[in-house]
Amino acid sequence: MLRFLSLAAVASTILAAFILYGVKDDTRKLRSHMQDQQRLIRQHENDIAILKAERAHLARPQRIDELARAQGLGPTRAAQYGSLRSVPLRGKKP
Repeated sequence: MLRFLSLAAVASTILAAFILYGVKDDTRKLRSHMQDQQRLIRQHENDIAILKAERAHLARPQRIDELARAQGLGPTRAAQYGSLRSVPLRGKKP
C-alpha cells in the first residue's frame, strides 16, 4: 500500500510539472503577443498624430486661399446670392 502511494505521489508530481510547464509556456506566448499588440498600438497612435499634424498643415486658411485663387475662385459677392422670392414654396408649382 505504501509503495502504491509513493508511486501515485511521484506520478502526480511529474504530471504537475508537465502542467506547470504548459501553463508557463502559454503565459510566455500570451505575454509576447500582448507586447506585440502594445507595440502596434503605439505605432498606430504615432501614425494618427502624424496624420493629424499633416491635416492641420493642409487645412491652413492661407494655403486654402492660395489654392482657391489659383483656381480662379474668390470671396462671394452680393450679386451671387439669390433672393428668397426665387425659392418655390412647398406644394406650389412655379
